[in-house]
Amino acid sequence: GEGAMRLHVCGLSGDSAEIEFEGSEAVADFKALLDDVFGPARCRKVVLDGVELVCGSLGDCGVKDGSQLTFVDVPAQMAVTAHGNGKALVWNIESGECVKALDDYMQPLCYATFSPDGNMIGAVGEEGAARIFSVDTGELLFTLAGHHQEIYDKKAMMTRTLYEIGRA
Repeated sequence: GEGAMRLHVCGLSGDSAEIEFEGSEAVADFKALLDDVFGPARCRKVVLDGVELVCGSLGDCGVKDGSQLTFVDVPAQMAVTAHGNGKALVWNIESGECVKALDDYMQPLCYATFSPDGNMIGAVGEEGAARIFSVDTGELLFTLAGHHQEIYDKKAMMTRTLYEIGRA
């Protein structure tokens, strides 16, 4: 085998732990161990250097002794889409049913995504204002406006904004 590795694992919520694990063990088994350490999650992604671990074993994915891994818990059964009519729609992936419409926008939407913890949805319109909604209630939590120049990478702006909100 590849032997025991000591790994530093942290979540976007700030939780972290030092974990010893065999490099030859399956990624799925490592995720099960994370459930024991950090609590269960419907869908947990494990990332090394910005790349999700999807191969067979930790060693196959390039994880080495001393590696720092990040885990992200995402809503497993939901997807969000942005639309030109100013709505962000939340879908149940299994049934294909639209379960929520977030329509506080007057401008076409360019991008919508879940926060790292899955509790919020961020959406950005053509005008560059970001709106943050509660996943549970659909309520508009707040609006981030004031950009006086065009934002060219709206996806990166929204992803970073939700990450920073989650850290606050």
